[in-house]
Amino acid sequence: MSGRPSHPYQAEVERRLAQASKVVKRDRGRCQVPGCSRHADQQHHMQFRSHGGSDDPTNLISLCAIHHRSIHLGYVAVSGQAPDHLTWILGEREVAAARG
Repeated sequence: MSGRPSHPYQAEVERRLAQASKVVKRDRGRCQVPGCSRHADQQHHMQFRSHGGSDDPTNLISLCAIHHRSIHLGYVAVSGQAPDHLTWILGEREVAAARG
């Protein structure tokens, strides 16, 4: 075995998994929605990849499944750069989240 990926997409999958692991560690394994204390089991691209968003950690946040779904359904919105410059729209109000 040469150490090369056995499948053409394996290197990309491994890169994304390593990136996700770094983001979860940065976010302390918790959903980043203000007031949520659930375990983060999903990653969200603030600028969607389908709209040109990157896999850069500043474009990724950790979310629980409920809040990730809420974002994609339009009930919650987030913009800015992770981890320190996020603006959340929760219902009718905006919340600038400061990390501490």
